Amino acid sequence: MTDAVCINNVNFSYGSNKILRNFCAHVKYSQIYSLLGPSGGGKTTLLKLILGRLKVQQGQISVLGMPPGEANSNISFMPQEIGLCYNFSINQTLRYFKLIYQISNEDFYTRRKTLTKLVNLPNGDRLVSQLSGGTQRRLSIAVSLINNPGLVILDEPTVGIDAVLRNEIWHYLVDKCRQGMTIIIVTHYIEEAANSNRVGLLRNGHLLAEDDPKRLLALYQEPNLEAVFLKLCCFEDKSITSGKRYTNQPANYNQQNGNGNGYFDSATYPAKPPGHKDPNNNEMFVVTSADTGGNDRNDSISSSSTSSFGTRLWAVKFWILVSLVYRNLAKFFYSYFSIIIILLPATQALIYCLAVSKDTVHLKAAVFNQELEPGYGNEFIRQLKQVRDYAIQPTMHSSWESALKAVHNRSALGAIWIPNNYTESFDIRIEDAFNADNATVDNSTIRLYMDNSMYVQSLEFVHTLLESFTDFSKTVFKEKDMQAIEFPVELEMTELSKDFRFRDYYMPGYFLLFMYIAQITVASLTLTQERKDGLFERSLVAGVSHELIFISHIVTSCIISIVQIVLLDLTAFGMFTNPNNGSYWLHFVFFLLQSLNAM
Repeated sequence: MTDAVCINNVNFSYGSNKILRNFCAHVKYSQIYSLLGPSGGGKTTLLKLILGRLKVQQGQISVLGMPPGEANSNISFMPQEIGLCYNFSINQTLRYFKLIYQISNEDFYTRRKTLTKLVNLPNGDRLVSQLSGGTQRRLSIAVSLINNPGLVILDEPTVGIDAVLRNEIWHYLVDKCRQGMTIIIVTHYIEEAANSNRVGLLRNGHLLAEDDPKRLLALYQEPNLEAVFLKLCCFEDKSITSGKRYTNQPANYNQQNGNGNGYFDSATYPAKPPGHKDPNNNEMFVVTSADTGGNDRNDSISSSSTSSFGTRLWAVKFWILVSLVYRNLAKFFYSYFSIIIILLPATQALIYCLAVSKDTVHLKAAVFNQELEPGYGNEFIRQLKQVRDYAIQPTMHSSWESALKAVHNRSALGAIWIPNNYTESFDIRIEDAFNADNATVDNSTIRLYMDNSMYVQSLEFVHTLLESFTDFSKTVFKEKDMQAIEFPVELEMTELSKDFRFRDYYMPGYFLLFMYIAQITVASLTLTQERKDGLFERSLVAGVSHELIFISHIVTSCIISIVQIVLLDLTAFGMFTNPNNGSYWLHFVFFLLQSLNAM
């Protein structure tokens, strides 16, 4: 087989927009093939089809004797964008592709030295983000040649590179072709393509012509390729306007008819089949879009990328995975925003603990005592005790309306009303409870009005009030030499039956929520950067499987989560005396699983 890339009758469209129309092209081994054409002509789509990144809708493509995507281990691709990790240094970038391409140390150092000199790279410790646009493109060229592939595809490789260096790169590429390398170059520098072995002129999704550039110049009697391209474009436009079939076939008009205007009429100059002879009796391949001489094929070639699992050594895949994880971490930590994300769970834990870890929380109460003389009402208010970390702080009011107003104004959490004759009624109720009338029961009852909008504190307020009243009633019974009736239930104290604070109950849920939010942010940031980078597409073409990329993000997320969990635990349990009665490793695993769930 003499063709490294063979494309026959390929059609491709995005919806109703046809990109390629019966496209045919042949790239021979050990040659430089330049594909020329305007923006939007289908060049990038064609490259994706060759690399297997898009599925062929109709037609057939063969790349190094295999379907698209299956020979990518022997193909190197330089995208039109830079396609590099900006957080890597020059040396790190080259080592990253060394691992992906499985290059031996000896070959790597030899090629790195040669390519560094060729493209004039600066100090290898400089970050890609610190390089100029032209230097980044030169590094991208070095990356595409570091693995010495059988086929190199370069999309606009010399944009922004000075003429002298561009000439040196072309000499290097010509020399590599002599050694057996095949090169496809997509460029809009038409005159630069004159150095190629073969040129394809692309317009509107099909080739106008394909041949040796010198033969094209001689055949069309033009001084440069730009004039040849314009002549073919004008002829195509004229044929469309006149309604005649366009056959992009050159005619020997200079010898046969003496006509040098370059606008060919197929009626006067009949189309000739591919393989006809030019004036110098050299065979020329000219592509005919309308009549290719072959049958259309409806069968499509799947562009599935072969998984590296099961076909590569586990050691090699491990080091590729390490490189991907290192790349993900480098890209993540390059942004100052990443520090905020790393510290987010620990910061939220700090704020939470500062908010709820006060030694004593004072719950304000508005008290209206109707008793004129000192009695049980005043005694009960004085004996209000602290329960857990909560203590009721009473404020006396002269009227019930004033006490209620304090609650409505949020200056008090609850209003306590001690009725008139409370002491006398309470004594009667203790000494003769069965004969107490309704008025006695009513006057011996303390009324409580709560603001439940602060639900947690209102629960603690009621609990503290009831605990205080229980102790107060025991005191009154003791003064009367009476035994207070208690619930016939005794709570035995164990390690887990301690009087935990309410914040201890809510703390695990809050911390899990902080970890979840932080990891959603991390995953969004890393995956968005992954898709924006040209390095993602470049890595896939180089043979990195989707599975490895996915696993690398899981490992990256785990590493970031471990750092976040350690910082959170140091904050919650090191700086504050929060209890942790369960297994530390169990809660560590729960936090880690929650982080992965967020991803």
